[in-house]
Amino acid sequence: MFKKILLILILSLFQSTISYSNIIEVYCLITKSDLRQAKIAEADHTRFLGKTIKLAIGLDESIIINNAENVEEDQTNLLVGIIDFVRFNKEDIGEFVTGRDANKKTTNTISYKHEIIIEDNIKYNYNNTIRLINNVPVSIILKVDQSGLSFNAWNTDVDCKGEDYSADERAKILKSRSSNMPEWFPDLIDRVQKEKQQQKNIKRKQQQ
Repeated sequence: MFKKILLILILSLFQSTISYSNIIEVYCLITKSDLRQAKIAEADHTRFLGKTIKLAIGLDESIIINNAENVEEDQTNLLVGIIDFVRFNKEDIGEFVTGRDANKKTTNTISYKHEIIIEDNIKYNYNNTIRLINNVPVSIILKVDQSGLSFNAWNTDVDCKGEDYSADERAKILKSRSSNMPEWFPDLIDRVQKEKQQQKNIKRKQQQ
């Protein structure tokens, strides 16, 4: 609740009247597959793996705010390109509708461009897109071009949702740090073990 109030205070600098419904909070948990898709060097994975991108979209003000608790220490701002806030144009909001009646879904995309220059004249150019379905964030497409002493391009699609991730969800992602197995593999193992146990229980009941 405090963070919501803080967001409203920040957004009020841009507009005197604002409603809760016009703020969309975005949380995106960075996984190992996201980093591999982006082709980020393995040595840098520890900087981002298990970290949560935290943003807030002010629809009326056309701004996106970095909603991290400690922005100065936030590593994810290197991927999203938002140290404090960026503006987006109303024309950069896309919308299309699929399905009918109860199955109707409205998908919106909010795109923004930004540039960050850090020491040694290293420049980062961002062309990112946040995707929402029925005003609920589902993913952020990150397209980052780095130039200066070296040239890199990072492209990846990170899953998102409208509420922060639990400690268990973050811990599950961090477990993949020391393993090359796919992220879905531990769940498959758990499911197979549960099915085996169920089969054993059925056999025991049949023998009784």
